Amino acid sequence: MGRGRWTAVAVLAAFAAFVGNAAAITNGKPDGNAHPNVGALYARAPGHQLQQFCSGSLVAPGIFLTAGHCVAVINSVPGAQMFVTFAPTFDRGSLIRATGSTLDPAFGQVSDPNVGDDPHDIAVVQFDPDARAAAGIRPVILPPVGALDVLLKFLKHDRSWSHAGERGHERMGPFASTVTRTTKSVRDDGDGRSSTAVFVDVGYGATDINQQFSDGIRRSAASGDPKLVGDNWLILSQDASKGFGGTCVGDSGGPQFVGPVEVSITIDGDPDCTLFGINLRLDTTTARSFLSSVGVPLR
Repeated sequence: MGRGRWTAVAVLAAFAAFVGNAAAITNGKPDGNAHPNVGALYARAPGHQLQQFCSGSLVAPGIFLTAGHCVAVINSVPGAQMFVTFAPTFDRGSLIRATGSTLDPAFGQVSDPNVGDDPHDIAVVQFDPDARAAAGIRPVILPPVGALDVLLKFLKHDRSWSHAGERGHERMGPFASTVTRTTKSVRDDGDGRSSTAVFVDVGYGATDINQQFSDGIRRSAASGDPKLVGDNWLILSQDASKGFGGTCVGDSGGPQFVGPVEVSITIDGDPDCTLFGINLRLDTTTARSFLSSVGVPLR
């Protein structure tokens, strides 16, 4: 389950060979230094080679946010060691050894995103905050509660944002100006949804569905036609015919940005990585509660 590199069923064999389709950011481009706070999660088990596993982001000094299923699978292998890197192109010297990890205590695999359940599929990996390879990297900006509800209303040309008043704008913090800037160029496709790709997916992994191994390059792509399902899910189109790209295997835990704000993390999507991505919202009280509990400062 999910867009991590391995499945729990084949976890021991996974350190020798990848399981399932291997692709990553689709219809995207090398990210370069556009998102220096997005990194890759690597793992190595005794007797096996180092492998790229998932993606993630720096949310506080020494704290790397990723998907819960990524950490759960690695931790199920005796002696497995995790590493993170923020290099735009893999460099062994950029690897930072993890000192620990924390799963949301209520973690459970995604059962059916269509019913809006909360899998608590979120985790952090800890590392030395003074690690040289992470020096100078600023953590991502995280959203306030309900930020995506506000954004999608605005994308649908709901005037409630303009009438929210100073207090409402203040509650949204830096996301208020992000909403304003983002929606200036939005056009409506006729059914009340924005056809403009305002979400940016970032992650690491292979670039072709038939490519077995990641090339270690951070890539980004624009996705759109957002839909909120239940209280926890952001569904994004990655239909190339609309000019969109998106996520695939190896991108689990990686971010979706609106401007400088990370609004969700990659969890799953359609099997061929051509239609849609399923992402866990970070603007919920449950996600924020977990992040706060592991020492991530929140506005």
